[in-house]
Amino acid sequence: MALYALFVARKVEQEIEQLSALAGAPALEALPALRKALADRVNLVAAKAAKIAAARQVRELIPDLLRAFDRMLETARPGDAATALEALAIHRATPEIRAAAQAAVEHRTELRERFCRLFSE
Repeated sequence: MALYALFVARKVEQEIEQLSALAGAPALEALPALRKALADRVNLVAAKAAKIAAARQVRELIPDLLRAFDRMLETARPGDAATALEALAIHRATPEIRAAAQAAVEHRTELRERFCRLFSE
């Protein structure tokens, strides 16, 4: 099992290195790989792609960024929305992404609070 974990860790490192190489590539060339990485089940890979997309202001990836953000919120520990925001580089993203991300955080927080109240009564 330890060997498998090492293999997976190395594969993630390789994917992140490949994404780093895309940072300077033409947008049209990088778009498919960034889109695929944003959908990756490994949050580190998705976060790296999000940072690149946000830094380059790739507007075509806004829907993909929001899906990745939403998925990270689903898998994050309760109250970890700020970490998900930071991981997705929302602070450097377009105003549209920041606004949509903030709305998603507020909505999820409200839903969690309602859910907790249902079981505490």
